[in-house]
Amino acid sequence: MNQSVYPVVISKGERFFVAYVPDFDRATQGKDIPETIMMAKDLIGIMGVTYEDKGKPIPKPSTKEPAHKSGEMVAWVDVDFKRYRLMHDQKTVRVNISIPRYLKAMGEEAGINFSKELQERLIERLAV
Repeated sequence: MNQSVYPVVISKGERFFVAYVPDFDRATQGKDIPETIMMAKDLIGIMGVTYEDKGKPIPKPSTKEPAHKSGEMVAWVDVDFKRYRLMHDQKTVRVNISIPRYLKAMGEEAGINFSKELQERLIERLAV
């Protein structure tokens, strides 16, 4: 199971919006609805990979709208557990690349960190 869609109940608190994820019986919060949904997605991702690491089965997402009070809303949040794990893996790997000699010389003269530059461009290009 990698890609899943979980229901999240969102309510307005005194200072923040609160997101409750019934399938994990956990809650998180955010300053507005988009941030609250992002935080719920992160919570689900963290819980899922933690369950995997402990050898526990990840709860199956509910397929029915959960019970909620008047004024609360239900959002359906998608999470890809495999991608979530990859995105949060901070291990570095060595990559060999080839560039023209003049770029290497000019980059070294300018004090450019080639590894950092490549990482920044990949993050930008992949929109992560």
